[in-house]
Amino acid sequence: MRMARAGYLVLTYDPAGQGESEGTAYALYDSGMAPCQIGGACRDLQDAVRWFVGDDIAPVPRQESRATPPKNPAYVPAGDNLTNPVRNLLDTSRVAVSGNSMGALAVDDYTYGLGVGSGGDGRPLPSVRAAVPMSGIGPMKASVPIQLQTSDYDGQALATPAVGGVPTGDPSFGGVGYPATKNGYDQLRAAGLGSDALSLVVLEGGTHLDSVDIPYATRTAWSLTVAGDSALDFIDCHARDLADACQRAASPRPRLSRSFASEQDADGPAGPEPSRCITVPDQANINQSPTDFAQAETGHPVYNCTP
Repeated sequence: MRMARAGYLVLTYDPAGQGESEGTAYALYDSGMAPCQIGGACRDLQDAVRWFVGDDIAPVPRQESRATPPKNPAYVPAGDNLTNPVRNLLDTSRVAVSGNSMGALAVDDYTYGLGVGSGGDGRPLPSVRAAVPMSGIGPMKASVPIQLQTSDYDGQALATPAVGGVPTGDPSFGGVGYPATKNGYDQLRAAGLGSDALSLVVLEGGTHLDSVDIPYATRTAWSLTVAGDSALDFIDCHARDLADACQRAASPRPRLSRSFASEQDADGPAGPEPSRCITVPDQANINQSPTDFAQAETGHPVYNCTP
């Protein structure tokens, strides 16, 4: 919605087995899409981008759960493979992708596919100018400019929260919450591959649903504005080459976390410049490790970026 108001042509969709899409939740777990994290969601994003820009999509039979009958797909006449009706309005050299939670993991997989030269199905992927995974971190490649988003309490709505600085998910990389996302950001930088910008944006307060605009989603009053504006500035910078947006994307803004540093590596992992602090913490938070919490309480907060 934020991107559409800014003038972008935006495609959103229901993954297979969710919302109004055909299939069942079983379709989310497509074992033929290794090394994707959630195979069906990974395939859906890759095919959605292909369809959006006018590339061919390879038909794939969907496996369904025997316990749950599939939803009825929208009627499409046999042989009528509908094309994107606004394809001729698109500048396909300026496409960006973003997603929340499972959608973020699919975005992560997309960057990985671009980095290795093919998607989970072994076919080439359309290029994109920027990627913004929100509240979800997994194996990635610094193949395009990437802005990672999380918040102070990202993960608290899940069964395995990231309290006390313990990441949710694989402690070596993936999961949700600041500790896991920071770890993933640092691993991308440590890989030393790619010259595209990397950014880590941490919202004040918040939950796993900070970028989800539906009535029952628990979030702060400011999260949609901060998440949306941060993503828009980053995408405007890298998809539209707007210098003022690049400046805003690397500048402090109200309601960024005061417990964890937002930071940016403007010249990417391969560049000589360090990761610069967008904000410097000045408050303690229960999602900090006990050592960091004690230091913050004594007025000496810890941050791992260059002011």
